[in-house]
Formats: sequence, structure tokens, C-alpha cells
Amino acid sequence: MNELYQIEITDLAFGGEGVGRIENMVCFVPFTAPGDLVQVEITQHKKKFLRGKVVAFDTRSPKRVEAPCPYFGDCGGCQWQHIDYSQQLESKRAHLQHVLHKSAKIDYPVPPVIASPKDYHYRRTAQLKVNAAGELGFFREHSNTVVPIDQCLVMEPALNAVIPRIKEKIAGLQEKISPQLPLEVEIISEDGKSAAFHFLYKGRHSTQSFLQANREVNTHLQEFILRHVREHVQSGQTGHAGQTVIDLFCGDGNLSLPLANLGVQVIGYDISRPAIKKARRAAEKIEASGLESPAKSGAGVGAEAGTSSSYSFRKAPFQEIIKTLTELAPQTQVAIFDPPRQGLDGKAESMAALGIPLILYVSCNPGILARDLSSFVHAGYEIAELQPMDMFPHTYHLETAVALTLEASHKKNGE
Repeated sequence: MNELYQIEITDLAFGGEGVGRIENMVCFVPFTAPGDLVQVEITQHKKKFLRGKVVAFDTRSPKRVEAPCPYFGDCGGCQWQHIDYSQQLESKRAHLQHVLHKSAKIDYPVPPVIASPKDYHYRRTAQLKVNAAGELGFFREHSNTVVPIDQCLVMEPALNAVIPRIKEKIAGLQEKISPQLPLEVEIISEDGKSAAFHFLYKGRHSTQSFLQANREVNTHLQEFILRHVREHVQSGQTGHAGQTVIDLFCGDGNLSLPLANLGVQVIGYDISRPAIKKARRAAEKIEASGLESPAKSGAGVGAEAGTSSSYSFRKAPFQEIIKTLTELAPQTQVAIFDPPRQGLDGKAESMAALGIPLILYVSCNPGILARDLSSFVHAGYEIAELQPMDMFPHTYHLETAVALTLEASHKKNGE
């Protein structure tokens, strides 16, 4: 039998594992909580860290709770159902604080994470996997093995309601076209009442536009963006209505359509054709009918009545629009960046050099956020507000919104 080590778990790591020490080596232990005292068997020995598994609990942390999901610990979708929700939020806040300081030398005091109003049944989108036997579920952590499920406690009821229909469809596909068995099934609920699903066969990509998974927390995100753009407009920094707002990685206009009544010109870019089409349809509906922004009418977000904004949404990959952004920069007062997981992909420095007065940056990866924020801070930007939000309860993932303003000495054209 391998030697056992007693470890006190003191923290949670980005990735979800508990953190302890064996002598001077960090040891990561999955499914533990701060305050656990555990007997651990080492399963991986690297130069700078160890990884182990719990063999026995000597003391169970008061932060532990009973995970309600029967698949937890097998399914790789959640990492923290066994941890009290308030501890999850504090661990995410502390991790973001640590990464900002260590990676970017940024000591901005990170405020408490905005909690999800629902910590279960919050997901309005999901991608389920299908194995060769036709079983539907999610991958086991760090594997391509499907853990079959009948329902998922973090998905909205509307998504769970269609699982029986999906299984019936898979059974029919197996009988007719078994070699083309779908590898993934996307489920999406736009309204929270009903859900649609479609199969992603091998080699095919999603035809759906990106949706923030947690509709209630997405409302907080929209409010953050709207509030900062409104304050910027009303402060007189834009000079007059009609100034330009660039929405890079705009998706379906999730963050810029709520600006409908601010009288700004919004130019959005995204690589997804379905997302751009959806954003254009929504903008046309707003401009044609004079409706309030979708966020205001549907979720309590919106601007006061005023001059209508104009919208232009364009399909273009990030690498191809740098020149266009450079040309637009002198007339641009606000830029919204909501990039994918890799962030600005080495272009943060060039984006910062454009000198746009207000940058609103949304990130789903604390490490990448720290890297990109460092470029903006070095270019003269200051953090006006930073707010983490729990888009994905019971996982280690964290959404963060940041408002960056340019110091007077660094503004465009020497202003």
C-alpha cells in the first residue's frame, strides 16, 4: 500500500481542487474543502506540486455540505457541490485577488462576488455528450468517458424537460445511422419556459449564437455595462449624443443592445454569423418600433427614455479588425470587450494604445484577465471598478467585469 500523508486543506485552487502541503510541496486534492483534515495517497508527483486522493477524513470541515446531485464526484460538470455556497464565493474572490497581485502586480481590493440568485437550476444552455452506446450525459473530469444522466441539477427545468425527447431521438438515430452518432447535443432556452435542442455531429460546429449561461447573473453584467456607459455619456465626456461605442466580440448584442436609449452609435463585431444575424434582427426591431432595450423590458435593465441609439453589427474575426479599430478610435468613447477564454490573445497592448477613454472588459478567466489588465494599466488606464460575478455556482469558474478609465495625461491626441 502506498504511504499516506495527513494534510490540512487550507484553500481552493482554480480548477476546483483543495490545496494543502506536504512539507514544502503544494498538494492538490479534489473534492476537499478548506478546514478538512484528510489522509491522502499521492497519485501524481511533479517537480513543483503533488496531486493526491482522499483515503480517509480525520476531520471534516464545517464548510462541507451534502452534495444533492447523485452524479456529483463522477460527472465532471461541477467541482464544488460539497462546499457551502458562501465559501465558494469567498474562495473565488480570494483567488482573483491573489492572481491580480501575483501575475499583474495589481492591488485593487476585489469586492465580494455577486452571488447567483439561484445556485441550482440556473443554466439556460448546456452541451451534453453522447457515447458510442447512445448514452447521454457529461464527461467525467479530465476524460472523454460519458457519465449518463437523467437530469442535471444546475440546468433550468426547461432544459431537463427535453432530456427524454433527446434520448428518444438518439435511439432512433442509432437504428438508422449508427456510424454518425452525434457527439454532442446542445440545449438552449431563450425564455426559461421551453428549450430547443440540436445535434452536433463529428466535425460540425454549433450554429447557435453564444448565450451567457446564467440569465439572472447576466442581468447584473448588463447593468454594470449600462451604468458605466450612461455615466460616461451624462458626465459630458462624450461631448454630445451619437458618439461611438465599439462592442468587440459582441455575440448577439447581449451587452450593447441594452444601450438602446442612450443615443450612442454602437458598432459590434463578432466572428459568429448566427450571432451577428441575431443581433441585427434585434437591433432592427428596436429601431423600427421604438421598443425599450431587451434587458429593460425583460429583466429590469435599461436606460431612461431618450435619444435612440443606432446599431451596426458586422461579422469579422478579431485579427482582421485591428486596422478598422485604429481608424475608429479617434471617434470612439467606449469599447466593450467580452472575449473568449483566451482573452485579447496578445492584442491587449495594441488595444490599450488606441487611447479609448472608457474600456469595459468582461472576462471568464482570472489569469487571462490579470494578463490583459496589466497591459492596460501600463498604458495609463486606471481601474474605476472591478466586480466579480458568480455565473457558474458549484464550479471554480468566475465572471469578472472591469471598468478602465484613461488617465488625463494619456488621453487621445494629447487631450
